[in-house]
Amino acid sequence: MFRVLVNRRRSLLTGPKIVLDAIASTHRADRTDSPAERKLQELFGKVRVATTGFSDCVFLETLLEGVEAAPMKALSDLVVATTLQVVNHLAMKSPIRAGIDIAPGLLILDHVHTAAKAKAVALEKCAGYPRILVGDRFRTYVSEVLDLPNDPSPLGIHRRLGEVLNGLLFTDPLDPPGHPMGIDFLGPRFKEFAPINSKMVNNIRTFALESRDKFKKENRPKEQGKYERLVAYIESRASIWDLDKE
Repeated sequence: MFRVLVNRRRSLLTGPKIVLDAIASTHRADRTDSPAERKLQELFGKVRVATTGFSDCVFLETLLEGVEAAPMKALSDLVVATTLQVVNHLAMKSPIRAGIDIAPGLLILDHVHTAAKAKAVALEKCAGYPRILVGDRFRTYVSEVLDLPNDPSPLGIHRRLGEVLNGLLFTDPLDPPGHPMGIDFLGPRFKEFAPINSKMVNNIRTFALESRDKFKKENRPKEQGKYERLVAYIESRASIWDLDKE
């Protein structure tokens, strides 16, 4: 059991780093003769997302400082890394929940000090079943970016990244009114660019169904209810991944 916990924690820490390094290497490998595109690649190359672990939690943190620091690129990298973590761990029968939000903060000795950590933890606890919830500041930040001009400039790039993030937002119809929105991690928009296939999604569904039935057999209604919610979400996305509904 101890080895399992250690391996899970190691995976939680290394998984996002692998994804973020892959994203960064892709931008470094993109060669272009266009001065404007070279400038954009340099901009994206400056994106930094820190990964730190505490207890059974892993925090992904980044600073959003003006256009010159590519804030929407940093935020989109963080969302992609978090979402892939949730999907990969579900496929490995190791469920996790996550929360993402934005708050004012300070960078002191290479450490980010911000209330966003507490907000993310609160969202994670509010999630109930394995999924990702986002806070009000996140939604506001993304919606404001949609007002930027749609052109080849860095401002236009930020707007298009904002459109992608906005398209990932999802309201679970089973949530009560006013509940935080989530990331549609098995939805059509994420499928467009994420390295996820139908086999992974089928593994997730199998795990969710087995967990629901296990907790039902053990008469644990709270845990059973969480996986019933996960099953309901997966079934609503089954056709996207060419899976037959149960």
